[in-house]
Amino acid sequence: MDDLIRRQDAIDAVEKLHKMINEDMGYMTVHKDDVIKYINAVPSAEKTGKWIERGDYKLGYKCDQCGGFSLWTTPFCPNCGIRMVSNND
Repeated sequence: MDDLIRRQDAIDAVEKLHKMINEDMGYMTVHKDDVIKYINAVPSAEKTGKWIERGDYKLGYKCDQCGGFSLWTTPFCPNCGIRMVSNND
């Protein structure tokens, strides 16, 4: 599977590198390997979550990523929007 990242996260990584070079070292050319290093550090946008049964006589499920609540399991967390996978995966 491809490692997907958000376009804005990649732009932010390049801007962070550009700002660091301009503020810390003065103006200079950015080497492509430095840009690739910063883009590779961007976390994958393909994060997934799992539903956790609340238990203790509490109905529903909790998202393991944000703690959002749902009365039933759904394909996406209604709070943070992350894609949920089966607990058997």
